[in-house]
Amino acid sequence: MTKKITYYCLCFLLLALAQSHDVAGQDYGESKQLNHPACIFIPIMQDQNIHIPAPDHSDARISPAAEFIVNYPDGIDVDAQNAFAYAVEIWSYQIATDVPIVIDFSFSDLGASTLGSAGPKNFFRNFSGATKSNTWYPVALANKLAGFDLDDGNADINISFNSEFNWYFGTDGNVPAGQFDFVSVVLHELGHGLGFTGSGSSDGTNGTWGSGTTSPFIYDDLVVNTSNDRTQNFTSPSTDLHDFLTSNDLFIDGSETVVANGDTPAKIYAPSTFDQGSSYSHWNESTYNGTTNALMTPQIGSAEAIHDVGDITRALFKDLGWESKPNDDLTPFNVKATGISNERIDLTWSDNSETEDGFIIKRSLSETSGFTTIDTVNADILRYNDVTVSSGETYFYKIIAFESSGILSDETDVVSASACSNSLPTGGTWTGAAFTTASGGVSSTNTSISITQLTADEYLFSDVTGSLYAEFGDFSANQSYTVINTCGELTINELADAEFNIETNSANGFGAGSYNETTQTITLPWYDPNNDFGGTTTFTRNDDAGLESPTISSASINFTKVGAHSMNISWTNGDGSNRLVLIRESEPIEDSELPVDNTNYPALSTHFSGETTTIGNARVVYNNNGSSVLVTGLTKNTNYFVYVFEYNAESSDFIYLTESYAANSQTTLDAAVWVGFADDRDWENANNWEDGAVPTSSDNVVIAAASSYPVISTDASLNHLEIESETSLTVNSGASLAIFGNVINFGTYTINRNTTGDEGYSIIGSPVSETILDGIGASHLYSNDGSGYSSNLKTSTATMTPGQGYFAAFTSASPSISFTGTPNTGDISYPVDNGEFELVANPYAAAISIEDFLTNNSSVISGTVYFWDDGGSNNGSKRGGDFIAANSLGATSIVQPDDTEDNIDGVKGSTPAESGVIPSVQGVFVEAIADGEIIFSQDLQVTTTDANSDNNFYRKQSEAIVVKLAITGNDLYNETIIGMTDDAASGIDNHLDARRLKSDYTLSLYSLINEDEFIIQGVPMINLDERSIDLGFSTTSEGMYEINTATLSNLTDDLEVLLIDQLEGKTIILSESETYQFQTDAGTFNQRFTLSFRYKDVLKSSTFAELNVQPITDGLLITYPATGKQSIAIFTLDGKLRYSDQIMFENDQAEIPFRVNKNEVYFLRLEDQSIKFLIKN
Repeated sequence: MTKKITYYCLCFLLLALAQSHDVAGQDYGESKQLNHPACIFIPIMQDQNIHIPAPDHSDARISPAAEFIVNYPDGIDVDAQNAFAYAVEIWSYQIATDVPIVIDFSFSDLGASTLGSAGPKNFFRNFSGATKSNTWYPVALANKLAGFDLDDGNADINISFNSEFNWYFGTDGNVPAGQFDFVSVVLHELGHGLGFTGSGSSDGTNGTWGSGTTSPFIYDDLVVNTSNDRTQNFTSPSTDLHDFLTSNDLFIDGSETVVANGDTPAKIYAPSTFDQGSSYSHWNESTYNGTTNALMTPQIGSAEAIHDVGDITRALFKDLGWESKPNDDLTPFNVKATGISNERIDLTWSDNSETEDGFIIKRSLSETSGFTTIDTVNADILRYNDVTVSSGETYFYKIIAFESSGILSDETDVVSASACSNSLPTGGTWTGAAFTTASGGVSSTNTSISITQLTADEYLFSDVTGSLYAEFGDFSANQSYTVINTCGELTINELADAEFNIETNSANGFGAGSYNETTQTITLPWYDPNNDFGGTTTFTRNDDAGLESPTISSASINFTKVGAHSMNISWTNGDGSNRLVLIRESEPIEDSELPVDNTNYPALSTHFSGETTTIGNARVVYNNNGSSVLVTGLTKNTNYFVYVFEYNAESSDFIYLTESYAANSQTTLDAAVWVGFADDRDWENANNWEDGAVPTSSDNVVIAAASSYPVISTDASLNHLEIESETSLTVNSGASLAIFGNVINFGTYTINRNTTGDEGYSIIGSPVSETILDGIGASHLYSNDGSGYSSNLKTSTATMTPGQGYFAAFTSASPSISFTGTPNTGDISYPVDNGEFELVANPYAAAISIEDFLTNNSSVISGTVYFWDDGGSNNGSKRGGDFIAANSLGATSIVQPDDTEDNIDGVKGSTPAESGVIPSVQGVFVEAIADGEIIFSQDLQVTTTDANSDNNFYRKQSEAIVVKLAITGNDLYNETIIGMTDDAASGIDNHLDARRLKSDYTLSLYSLINEDEFIIQGVPMINLDERSIDLGFSTTSEGMYEINTATLSNLTDDLEVLLIDQLEGKTIILSESETYQFQTDAGTFNQRFTLSFRYKDVLKSSTFAELNVQPITDGLLITYPATGKQSIAIFTLDGKLRYSDQIMFENDQAEIPFRVNKNEVYFLRLEDQSIKFLIKN
């Protein structure tokens, strides 16, 4: 049985009519909050498994045409806010307005059967800019038409959703079974709020329109039936209007809607029984369900995502008045499409404006519908090579000019071409051999035939001395005709000076001819209808053609590694033997700057400012047979127009293809440029920078030629880095450089790092892409791919793999490693195998966030990273130290808080682990929980760190109670962490529990889950006072040891932490800063100590005269004169905690989802007071 849940989206009370008034010449008209029919969106509890993606705006290079301001509720889930913002962004590209659209958005409990409510807050009529008088417009549309805010200070759309409903808040459209896509519902409801709503309604007998007024909605004016009756033609109320509204014969006939719907009106939902909230203001369900226009139908299924507004809905909004005013001056003209080959169609057009910022290329397989954006090009680029076509397919194109403000031109007329070549070779002469069927067959030849191209696909065949047509072996003088080439099929088009009438005639066996490019032959059947016979002439090219122009131009110019002073240019080659690349600064080339045949244009330099050949103001930067060139010497923040011409060369002959060529433009980056003040190398000295300011993380940076080059001695960051030839950049030990963009490196980039000496081991990785293993100077060097350690790699000539970690030891007392090469940038992946502990390393020149690294890779690794700390034991063995664990509950250490470590740039574990970062060059172990790849991404980088502050560790579990226990003795130190959080699961939790990795470190403290040992363990908060955590420790030396609390976080005053010594029968209250000393033998002890918790003073006397507790369906309703968030806890009579949370009081009431056992006595504690209560049957 299908279950339907009602989604109310429009519900407002009828308020008094506000009369029109004028302010400074602005006519505000009349406003009214109308009690129009509720719009019901019906969720169907049946998985549809449909995903219609949003239109792609990523390449449009245009700004949204409408601004939305959303008033989000306090405390909204970030995923819900992101989903709502994503839906708003989609709408912002569909409509245009200069007046911001304000939305009030909230979540609340709307009851078991209501998903939400939404709609226009107000309606206006007879205002300045209204396209129809005495017609109601929703306020957002009215504001757009008026050009100013008619209802200033108030929201335009109210929207509220049920906080208790099972929403899917993702934006990827992959809706799980049984969930409803929040983005789709927001898109739908915003559509109603923006104007997809009419006033037609019925009580089952009488129909009404106008919502209690005598004026229709603007939507009503577009509704019509097949008899051409409209809503407002009927008396309201009346039975005739009811029949009209329930006729299943209603349509939208706006001109834009009709065109978008295939030149027919679009059907709306009008079932025989008026369905309040669904009828009249939706597209017809059965007509559009499952299509790209399904968003505004009345139903949506679970596991269904519709992220496209749909063509007919966009068209309806244009009919309502939302269409942005086209700028006629922008519209391109003279658009042409030409099939070049089976893999390419070329477009050209003429520019009609000085103000456009680019052109949008749209394509379809249909002449009338289905156009999608395939690409955009920059301003003044008037050609496009479509290389994403299928052989023989016909494509339809139209072009739109745009300005960055969102203004769009009209669409051009549709042009079409097929993905094939319509060209024939020209130049020189041909020999024609004709055979006729008359008189039993007659052959003849002519060696002086010429072929001349007239248009893109039409060619003139003419006889220089005689005839192309043979009859009984005789030639007739001066005969010629034209031939059309359509994708390689040749048909006779028109006779010129022909003595005999001939044609292509498939019915009589003389069909289309063909051209064989390999053999350079043309076969052309012909038929004489007057004499009822035909023949075939075969044309073979003579040897007098000479050097010819290429026929296929270069295409698809792309730009990579775009910097402030350089860029890499690549293209797809045509069929010429060579390419000529021209670049002009700021302006497109003119006709006078096209290359001229039989002229050589050598490229003397790829440096734009260097000595080279010019054609007018265009500079030659490349002349060869390749497909790319790196151009340097450019000016920052400057637009460059690039052109690639195909040509054929032989000796001193140069024949250029100038009828078609590749063109594109690219603006170089703006950048901070190093100029090197005197001999000062300080990165932080503003005088060393061209603009007098030290770069920040959003700046692009160029290290240009100067008298000195920068050294970074602190934390620095930037976006894009360009190091020019014969320059350098050095990052000193103890400093970092976070690079968030790309790197172009022609100079020398060096990162220096200090590490552990005297044969102590560290885990390291390379922050550059060219580090040779034997170049770092290690005495011992090992990798570990999860299956074990490699042989010593200290003499290997292989390069270090970015993202891979290496165990390294050095003989020097204070070794320094220098990494020279190109900084690693972008995403870097490293493969891992399920169940293995993998050795990986930070591949960047700046520290990365442990929290973000673990979150981004949570599907393939557990929630812990393991550092190695040698503990100061330099005994030549990597087993001299211990593993340090760090996850969202905290970080352990083998260094006492009052001790310090040597300056080793974070390649010793304790300090960076407690700072919440993996420093540059630092390696760690991770546990793989699935086969896959770890991804390091640039956005993981942090620009500043404080490696000495334990308080700075990120602790994702911010509400967790964290107990860090320390054990000391025999000059050794070790820690373990127990974290109590609602996110913890019973048993082993890969994302909170950190296994203990065994080492030969002589003192360890850990917790146990069954018999498994953990250095960090997460424990569920509920029933905490009934839990006990088994602790284990191991030592290689007997003696006196001490256990204490190194850290207690978020511990409430009424909670005690107890350490129980099962051997001695002692209980110690660690939460009162007590330490416990004990004597032990050497060995491993997993049954001696237990950690437990106890609440104190929970039943103390208190009076709550104004507090009331009442049962509700899903828990308890608490009434008390309080505001904001309050801490609440519920205990059983014997003091065991059953519920604890922060709850929000509104109007002196708050609800909690805790269900009590009837007739059982409980204590409720609100802040620091308690009350006893009982819920009776």
